[in-house]
Amino acid sequence: MKPLPSPPQHQILSADGRQGSFRFYTVTETPTFSNDNWSLSIEGLVDKKLNYTWQQFLELNRSAQLSDFHCVTGWSVYDVTWEGIPLKELLNKAGIQSDAMFVKFSSGDGVYTESLPLNQALADDIMVAVLIDGELISQENGGPVRLITPPSIMLINQ
Repeated sequence: MKPLPSPPQHQILSADGRQGSFRFYTVTETPTFSNDNWSLSIEGLVDKKLNYTWQQFLELNRSAQLSDFHCVTGWSVYDVTWEGIPLKELLNKAGIQSDAMFVKFSSGDGVYTESLPLNQALADDIMVAVLIDGELISQENGGPVRLITPPSIMLINQ
C-alpha cells in the first residue's frame, strides 16, 4: 500500500519491547489492499456518514498506547505499542444517534464481523491502529489497520 503513514508520531512505549509473538489464523485468503480498494466507513445510526480513503485516514492525528494483546484461543503478546486513531474520535465525528446501542465491525475480506456495546466502543483504549511497535501492521496480522480492544496500560493522546 502506498502512501505509507508518516513515521510514528510517538515513541515506543515499552522499555523492553514486545514480549511474545502473534499467531495467525484465517478461514479465507488474506486480502490484498491498495490505495484504490481500501476504505473505512462509518454509517448506520449516525448523523453524518463518513468514508475515509487510505490517504485521508493516514492524515488523521494519531494516539499511541501500550497494551497487552490477549487472543481468545489462549495466547498473549505483552507490551505492544499501537499507534492509530481512537475509535471514540471517529464515532464522535460521525455523530452517534441516541438510539444507537452497538458498533458492528466487518473485516476487509467480508467474512468476519464483530460488535461492541457502544459504551465499550467509546472507551479511551479502543483504537483503529495503523502501526504496531512503530511499523506497519502486516496483512498477515490484519493490516493495514487493526481494531484494538484491550484495556491499555498507558494511553497518550496527541
